[in-house]
Amino acid sequence: MIVLRQSVKRFIFENNIKKFQTMTPLIHRRIRHFLIVGLLSVLSACSNAPAPWQTTNMTGHLPDLAFTLTDANHNKAVTAAGFHGQVVVLNFGFTHCPDVCPMSLHQLQSALSKLDEVGAKQVQVLFATVDPQRDGIAEMKAYTENFGQTIGLTGDRAGLILLARRYKVGVEFGDADEQGHYDVSHSSVTYVFDRNGAVRLLIRPDDTPEAIAIDLARLVTEGM
Repeated sequence: MIVLRQSVKRFIFENNIKKFQTMTPLIHRRIRHFLIVGLLSVLSACSNAPAPWQTTNMTGHLPDLAFTLTDANHNKAVTAAGFHGQVVVLNFGFTHCPDVCPMSLHQLQSALSKLDEVGAKQVQVLFATVDPQRDGIAEMKAYTENFGQTIGLTGDRAGLILLARRYKVGVEFGDADEQGHYDVSHSSVTYVFDRNGAVRLLIRPDDTPEAIAIDLARLVTEGM
């Protein structure tokens, strides 16, 4: 009887082992299935995520565009609200700047040239002087006309310095020499605002025109 019971137990055990071995591939297949489904879900979620910007994303980090200044190209008072509906590129500088300012404006014009005509017309470059003492209406108009449809912004020194500080642009004035000449140092940054006046991007001197063009085209399309 003892031998019989042991034989029965051994039979049941071996039979269960065979069933487990038979089920194991199925379990493995189910595990693989769940892993694949999970991976596809992750990839799907990633594909729906917005693509990274080519330049620096500044969304929500600075105030909306706001100013009341003089449009030197058309000799009239303008406010930021007057540019709502357009993608605005705001650059700070001054007409006596020997290299950084013209290079920045050339960088922007090169980027705009890569957009189609319709897209380029929906982007407005604004060049705000940080040196209004020397950059009057006539000087700003003559200077910005060298850079496509760029509009020069001038006004009183206090208002322009306030605008620069609003967007974390540092400005320092050197001492004037005997001829009244002086140096101006300022941060070399350019901001991009969307059609609603919200800051979206920071363009740096080392950003390529191709990268800038991609981001500008994206903002233009975003607002349509």
